[in-house]
Amino acid sequence: MRFPPSVQARTTPDQASAVMPPSKSDFDEIIGQIAANDPNLTEVANHNKKGRGDDRAVRIAEALRMNTHVTSIDLIFNNIGVAGATALAGILSKNSALTALDLFDNNIGDVGAAAFEDALRNN
Repeated sequence: MRFPPSVQARTTPDQASAVMPPSKSDFDEIIGQIAANDPNLTEVANHNKKGRGDDRAVRIAEALRMNTHVTSIDLIFNNIGVAGATALAGILSKNSALTALDLFDNNIGDVGAAAFEDALRNN
């Protein structure tokens, strides 16, 4: 079965890549995998020009709190604002596995950028 690539969960090299439709239940499943620290989930990508906003960014940040396997999150075009950016920036000091976070073309503004600056300075 083939789905649109707006939400992807990439697995470790020995696992097949999963491309999932951008439904709420599928995104909830990915959040559950992140929160459960699934060792097969190493990269998450969600490209959606309609945007998912702060709510999903905050949920991802909360799920990452105890995760040691996700190394890359790509959330371009997701309409993430200050609240989402602040939540994601706050997780950087608690999660050492995450090495790449792409927030291209979001709305994090100066306050969100400052939250990342502070987080990276203290990380």
